[in-house]
Amino acid sequence: MLGILGALIGQFPALLKSGLDYFTTRNSAEIQKIGAGRDVAIATLQAQVAVNQAKAALLQSRRFVFLLFLLYMPVLLHAMIIVLGRVHFIVWDVMDFLPWELEILKSLYITAPAVGAVGGFTAWLHK
Repeated sequence: MLGILGALIGQFPALLKSGLDYFTTRNSAEIQKIGAGRDVAIATLQAQVAVNQAKAALLQSRRFVFLLFLLYMPVLLHAMIIVLGRVHFIVWDVMDFLPWELEILKSLYITAPAVGAVGGFTAWLHK
């Protein structure tokens, strides 16, 4: 009995070393996973910054502003004529909006201001 106990006690440093090696390699693997996740997050943020810079450059382009003008102007003129017809400033009546015209008006009057408001609110929350 004492021989078995002596053998176990003799093996204790080797068992302790193998246990420490296991935990060291496990911690090393977890640290590598955390580092890889951090690298992915940094790369994602850098890509989002690049996309936002490209969008900003596009929105400041004169050609893009002219295209937006060409897109919105007929719909806004149609809206103006409908309003003038409803308040009897003009004699002839104009038919109501088509569904695609309503979508353009929604994007102009609802979606664009809402995006700015939500962005301001989230910036305020993160202070």
